[in-house]
Amino acid sequence: FSQMRIVYFDNCNFLESFPNDAFKSISLTNLHLKNCKNLKQLTTNLCNMTSLVALYLENYPILEALPKRWKIFISLKELKINKCASLKIISHEITSLIFLKNLDIHRCEALEEFSSGLRNLIALEELDFSKCRNLRNLQEGFGNLTYLKKLSMWRCDALDEFPSRLEN
Repeated sequence: FSQMRIVYFDNCNFLESFPNDAFKSISLTNLHLKNCKNLKQLTTNLCNMTSLVALYLENYPILEALPKRWKIFISLKELKINKCASLKIISHEITSLIFLKNLDIHRCEALEEFSSGLRNLIALEELDFSKCRNLRNLQEGFGNLTYLKKLSMWRCDALDEFPSRLEN
């Protein structure tokens, strides 16, 4: 398995966690976790994924928080979080993903704020906050997104105010 680069987990309904050494000896570039409805945490199991370029999380109804140790994903360029109905907060450490080019947070209905802001995500080219109906607050940082080419925000019904520093 040492040559494996892309892993898909789909409809693994009985999967609650990964063994601590599950990805220890492989250099994954893409990890897709979809419809694994009982997966409770991602933190300790993803510690050695410094080569990860793309992480996709889709349809996790019980996932309330993302890992706090984002610094381990030093190569991450694409992060897609879709249909995580219980996700309420995204850790401020996501700002350490300085090479991230695509951030897609879609249909995370419980998400209330992106409190970390976007200030350090300077490589972002695409940003999507769609159908995050309870998203109330986007902090400062839009002024630093000089490479942003695509911004998609629709059905963010609770968003009262758009950040003022969108220069592009």
